[in-house]
Amino acid sequence: FAAVYYLYSTHSNQTKPLRIRTKSLPDATAGENYSAYLKATGGKKPYSWRLVGGTTPRGIFVETDGLVRGVPLDVDSFSLQVEVKDAEGRSKTAVVSLYVHPPSQSLQIVTTSLPEGVVGVAYGFSLSAIGGVTPYTWSDVNSVLQTYGLSLNPSTGEITGTPTQGTSAGGVTITIEVTDATNTSVRKHLTLLIYPELRIMTTSLPDATEGVAYSYTVRAAGGNAANYNWSVSGQPSWLSIDSSTGELSGTPPAASAGTYTFTVEVTDGQQTAQADLSVAVWTKLQITTTSLPDGYDGETGYSATLTATGGTGSYSWRVVSGSLPPFLSFDPSGLISGDIASNASTNSPYNFIVEVTDGQQTAQADLSITVYPQLQITTTSLPDATEGVSYSFTMSGTGGKASAYEWSASGLPSGLSIDSSTGEISGTPAIGTGGATYTVTITLTDTLQTISRTYDLVVNAGLGATLSVEDGPAAAEFGEPAINATDWVMMQIRLTASGGDVTIGGLTLAANGTGDETADITRVRIFHDTNSDGKLDANDVQIGGDYAYSADNGTIQISGLNWTITDGTSQDWIVVYDFAGTAEDTDTFTVKITEINSNAATANGLPVYSCIHATSLLKSLDCMDVAIGDVDNDGKNELIVGSTRDSHAVWVLKWNLDHWEVVWKYDSFTALGGTQPIVHVTLGDCDNDGQIEIVCDTDCGDNGSELYVFGWDGSTFGPEHKRGLPGTTRNPRNVTVGDVDNDGRNEVIASISWYGRKLVVYEWNGSQFLTSYTHNLGSDYESAEVCDTDNDGQNELLCGTSHWSDWGVRIYEWDGSTYKSVWRKQFGLSQEATVGDIDGDGKNEIVITKGEAKSSTTNCGLAVYEWDGTTYSELWSNMTSSPYVASCPIVADVLSKGRNQVIFRAADQNLTNHRVIICEWDGSSLKAVCCL
Repeated sequence: FAAVYYLYSTHSNQTKPLRIRTKSLPDATAGENYSAYLKATGGKKPYSWRLVGGTTPRGIFVETDGLVRGVPLDVDSFSLQVEVKDAEGRSKTAVVSLYVHPPSQSLQIVTTSLPEGVVGVAYGFSLSAIGGVTPYTWSDVNSVLQTYGLSLNPSTGEITGTPTQGTSAGGVTITIEVTDATNTSVRKHLTLLIYPELRIMTTSLPDATEGVAYSYTVRAAGGNAANYNWSVSGQPSWLSIDSSTGELSGTPPAASAGTYTFTVEVTDGQQTAQADLSVAVWTKLQITTTSLPDGYDGETGYSATLTATGGTGSYSWRVVSGSLPPFLSFDPSGLISGDIASNASTNSPYNFIVEVTDGQQTAQADLSITVYPQLQITTTSLPDATEGVSYSFTMSGTGGKASAYEWSASGLPSGLSIDSSTGEISGTPAIGTGGATYTVTITLTDTLQTISRTYDLVVNAGLGATLSVEDGPAAAEFGEPAINATDWVMMQIRLTASGGDVTIGGLTLAANGTGDETADITRVRIFHDTNSDGKLDANDVQIGGDYAYSADNGTIQISGLNWTITDGTSQDWIVVYDFAGTAEDTDTFTVKITEINSNAATANGLPVYSCIHATSLLKSLDCMDVAIGDVDNDGKNELIVGSTRDSHAVWVLKWNLDHWEVVWKYDSFTALGGTQPIVHVTLGDCDNDGQIEIVCDTDCGDNGSELYVFGWDGSTFGPEHKRGLPGTTRNPRNVTVGDVDNDGRNEVIASISWYGRKLVVYEWNGSQFLTSYTHNLGSDYESAEVCDTDNDGQNELLCGTSHWSDWGVRIYEWDGSTYKSVWRKQFGLSQEATVGDIDGDGKNEIVITKGEAKSSTTNCGLAVYEWDGTTYSELWSNMTSSPYVASCPIVADVLSKGRNQVIFRAADQNLTNHRVIICEWDGSSLKAVCCL
């Protein structure tokens, strides 16, 4: 275009042309205050401006003074057509450009979540946005809010209203849109969670049972389930509620039956709901029927009603498994009834499970009905009987319940009866019943059935009865079961009846031999052969008491016995006891038997029989020393016997039912200096290998001693170790094994009498026994034993001494360097001692034996001492009344009875007739139970 130039003279009075000098306005920013002036020149002031066209952003205005101002709401490049007029009315228009920048902060919704709402509770919340250009306009894009009774104010962004319904558990999504003044819009998805009204849905509770754990969870709906907090009030003491889960739990105690009402409350932090609930507590439902009556084939009218206790009392029964006998029916009332099939016993017993319910509880029980065959007496006839003769016949029956058979009889002749449990008809028909036939009715019942059958029983006239008398076997054949501590069996008389039972009324026993038996007899006893084995043994029962023998007239007379000896089926015994056991074979006795029944044979003036001596097994073994223990690891104790010089041997004996048997013998001990040894024995793990060995020391007098150790190899005993004892150990009297110094390892202790007069302790070093300690006290040691005498858990050394200046018993304790005497008891003459629990009180007692020659004025025997906490006091003694010399005491369960016995060697006061006596504690004293 061509430029136009105006030339004015500064001195001219002509006005300059009006002209708009502003070509563009400064940039603006949407949403921010804006102001700028339009400029003009020429013409005559004052100017007046106005907007006459073009494009102008919303919010921008042109004032008359030329001020462009406002808050632009549009973003773009704009061309404003403006007009200016001067004072003389001249005008000029021009297009002025304006660029509006976007807002400095973009539009965004800053609300990130909506508060939770509750149905029926007023809701209010304002949405927030920033950026863009206000004012904002809000909208619920999908109109979700109105579904739940809420509305959105488009100007303020406030959500208000009262929710009419709840949302799903996770809430619903609402799309919110905000638009600013520049028409810029943004959206945001928010979650609206409206909880239903909180309420407790549980209206009733299940019943509870005494003694049974109760659990039920109360349910609620509405509100914020994640925030539920439960509580209960007014409930019984045994019931509580879990605050987080609403579980009611507890165990109703006994005698708590009844109905309990209480209040349960739940809150979620916004709402609270309550409900009054009740729980009924019942006693436990139990089936009280434990068994049902048995039945039998073809039984009619069988009936049994099951019973139960507890629960609501309204019961319904059923069989849940198994079956009833054929033709029996089961009613829901619990009645079992009907007629049992005739062959039902074939598949008996009938096992089944019944169940009872009261609508709340259920109980079950295993029951059974046994069906037996029909009861029958199968005996077809009775054998004849004879008066005065023992009669026995057993009835037979089949069917029914055999274990409950009960027999009865009517019409039996006098003298006969029937055993109700076995059906045996027995007895002796009375004299005068012979020559007749009796009508006998036998009845058999088994508690279910009863049946009777009639028989003819012929009783023949009697032939008379006889009684034979003969010598009994030697006492060694039965182990002298009736012997006590002071008696030996001297004589046994065996009586046998034949041709009928013999009833003894009286007995006369008179001595007519050349010996001194009339002075030595102490008592007479009568025994019945209870098990009919023809032997007098521990099973036989004594008849009457002990009958005293009169040494003044040399006879014993017994009357009023009423003692029946059964015909041919049993043997009875008269046993004579000898005080000293010195009877000679030339001594004889006359026995006279009188009877009650005048018609039976009378045995008067019976022949004379020789005395019968009790033989001793240990006498044949030449007993010097004994020990007891399980040496072959079979779980039972054996008896180990050491001999005198006559036999120079050691034996192992086992108890076999009623007698001892020798199972092993060793007699190859060295005769030192040509002198055969006395063999002393003991048992113990002397080499600490975990096995019990037999330990022997051989006493060859002045020629020395040796130590032998025998161990079980699985089949026999072999010598494991042997060593010569020092030359000073002459005359060893005892050897023992034990942890005498409490170091956890066993030692072998030899007690030396006569020349040695010391205790020698040997220890095993892995290959041989070495002397570890010698204790010289100047006493003759008869015995030494390692044991816990005072029950303090530590071993002591219990010694018996026989030196003239030191007769008695000593107890030593190891003090770390030597053996210190802690107790001494003097009796006089030879002493031996051992330890064990003889009275079953769990504590050890000391058993002491003492013996001497008959010519001495001091008696011999046993004594028992126990620790009373401060010293050893006497528990029992027979040392003032014992007839025997006692030695070698042992406490052990040699008879495998589960309790200890006291075993000792005994001899008469002439030191002959060696025996072993086994005694037991009877609560107040030691009583002999066996003699060998």
